[in-house]
Amino acid sequence: MLGWKGNLISSMDFHTYTRECGTPFWDFHRANLHKCLQDRAVELGAIIEVNTKVVDVVVAEDERTADVVLQDGRRKAADLVVGADGIHSKCREILLAREDPPILTGDLAYRLLLKTEEMMRDPELKGFVEDPQVNYWIGPDAHAGKLMSNRRIK
Repeated sequence: MLGWKGNLISSMDFHTYTRECGTPFWDFHRANLHKCLQDRAVELGAIIEVNTKVVDVVVAEDERTADVVLQDGRRKAADLVVGADGIHSKCREILLAREDPPILTGDLAYRLLLKTEEMMRDPELKGFVEDPQVNYWIGPDAHAGKLMSNRRIK
């Protein structure tokens, strides 16, 4: 971890950590995780629908299944409902049976994707591609999350 002036604050050898703990440490792009989860769900028989808005979830009396009610009035029976609809989650509000708007904290997060070809042309960024790792920077009253370099992201 680097301070805002570039000084090393701390470091951790994840290879040693995983050997000593006997468990892997994985850090990967969210899109890669979503793709793996989607592929496995489809493999198990899930049907993925996009551009479809959920307006309600009605749990069956036996509490073993539920119907997902869509904005166009269709109902979809489900053994499992996963509400992964973000910070303005309708599914969370249905589960809680009340409105649950996001709470403003004053913190903001910005994301960007850089093409590795462009990074390779910049001497200061080239090392992030050639030696992929996770990097964190911390400054006074702020931090710059992490820069992940991974050529396998598509």
